[in-house]
Parts: sequence; C-alpha cells; structure tokens
Amino acid sequence: MSVLFYTIICQVLWKIATVLCGEEIIVKKILLLLILFTVSGCKSDFASDNTSDEYKVSYEEINENGTSYYESNGKTYKYCVTVTGRSNNALGDTYFKVLTNDKVISFNTVNDRFFGSGTAHFDDFVIVEYGVVD
Repeated sequence: MSVLFYTIICQVLWKIATVLCGEEIIVKKILLLLILFTVSGCKSDFASDNTSDEYKVSYEEINENGTSYYESNGKTYKYCVTVTGRSNNALGDTYFKVLTNDKVISFNTVNDRFFGSGTAHFDDFVIVEYGVVD
C-alpha cells in the first residue's frame, strides 16, 4: 500500500486515539507500535533468524596488588557472577553475567530488573551479558 494511505490511516487513528485517551504521550506510543507492526509485518519463524540472542555491555577486569575488581561505565564492582535460570513462560534457560558487589545475587533479582518496567536507576549491579543457555 502507498505511503499516502498509511499517512491518512495514521491521521485518523491519531484523532480517534486523542479523543479516547486524552494524553498525547500514550497516543504517540500506541501509534508508533501500530506503524511498526504494519510496515514491518510479523515474522512467524524466529528460529530461522541468523541474529544473535545475546545482550552484551563492555566491562574491564582490573588487577591491582593481587586484588581483582571489575569496572563498567565508571562504576566499580567486586564480583563478576553468572546466574542461570528460566524466566516465566520461557521455552528454555537463560543466563546473565552480572557485575555486582553482592556475591550471592539471585537469578530472579537480575531477571526482574532486566525484563521489568521500572524506570528507577539502580547502582547495585549491572548486567553485562545475557543469552540463551545451549
């Protein structure tokens, strides 16, 4: 379909959503999602993708005077811990590599932060890698 058609549809949806929701930010998010799904389409076979299922953040291991610590984005952490588990409704296990000052951090704590919708800033750990367990 043509760009003009999508433009007209978007304008109509914008007016309807503004009247129903009243808040412009919510309307923009809904409209953006509709446009992305409409333009890109949905792919039914995700397993055939050659894309990586991993998430990585750069960090550095530093050894000074026989003591190791880790640094990422200017913050220093005592431990580099890998936790493994299964998220709710997941088909398989996943892992997180985490820089933290808490040596016994749990999979659920990290998983909730990674997939949670909270916007608060936390400095107690940083996820530097996420992936699917083979």
